[in-house]
Amino acid sequence: MAEACAGPRPGVTATVFRALDKFLKDIGDKHLVLKIAELSIRAAREVAPRTREVAEGEAHALICGRSWVYQRINRLADARVAAEESLQCGKDINWERNTAYCMKCLGRLLRLEAEQTPAGPTRKQLLEESARHIRDAIARFSGMPEFGSDHPEVGDCYSLLGVRFSMAAGSWKRNKLFAGLSN
Repeated sequence: MAEACAGPRPGVTATVFRALDKFLKDIGDKHLVLKIAELSIRAAREVAPRTREVAEGEAHALICGRSWVYQRINRLADARVAAEESLQCGKDINWERNTAYCMKCLGRLLRLEAEQTPAGPTRKQLLEESARHIRDAIARFSGMPEFGSDHPEVGDCYSLLGVRFSMAAGSWKRNKLFAGLSN
């Protein structure tokens, strides 16, 4: 149905991913999530004049659709591009909610990049940036009336922060173990 509306009603199609996001992810089909996100992104870019609702639809589909899927299929560079596009799109309309989601997503993405980076200063920098982004998301979500400090999104951020610190601690322990073995 969304595809049928794409041509004659791109403004409606631009917001369809936002309405279906959680439902699509609950189904567990990443290809379907990406397909509907791409449909919304394309439609949003065809709408003129561009409304706030359409811009929100595009930003949401970029971060919670395209970037979300790309992170999970190991297309990290593409995930980062989509996240940065969404961040800018949200900033253009002063949409704090989107910025919080982008910071959370980028924090996770930076940790994933660190996991694929050999131990050393670059990996350490990625992990530090990851923590900064996640802390930023925590502060943003906590300060918004629609979320607040006890919202599940904040808990999810703390979980991501825990995984990040666990990874950093694991690297330290492995380095210490290997250093002890070489003596």
